[in-house]
Amino acid sequence: MLSIVTLLVCIVLLLIAVLNIYWAFGGHKGINGAIPTIKGHRLLHPGPLGTLAVALSLILASIVIGVQGQIIRIPFLKRISFWSSCVIALVFLIRSIGDFRYVGFFKTVQRSIFAQRDNMFYTPLCLLLTVMVAFIAVIGESKNR
Repeated sequence: MLSIVTLLVCIVLLLIAVLNIYWAFGGHKGINGAIPTIKGHRLLHPGPLGTLAVALSLILASIVIGVQGQIIRIPFLKRISFWSSCVIALVFLIRSIGDFRYVGFFKTVQRSIFAQRDNMFYTPLCLLLTVMVAFIAVIGESKNR
């Protein structure tokens, strides 16, 4: 079970990373619904480097989670994979809760393409990733002992 959950989380994170790499190199498909807007204007204007930084963070998170879930073997990461996985789960939980305005379960701005997608996909996915990464962290740690 641990391997299946770990593989699923890693695949999801890597797919999101690939999407960010696509955007960083000029792709436009799907970007309009991926960034919060107000009255049709984007609230963020990430450049290629920022978008690549997000992709790299997702790839690194996938590697750490893979180590914790025992599907990747990198000895020097094994020591920090538990706490790193806990931090990753916390990041996804914070993203799920949101900023109380534009993102998350408690956002007040509801009338945009992003808000609709956030309600249907992004926030529930972040909450699911929170639970799955926490599961990987705890079960992986018990198997590492």
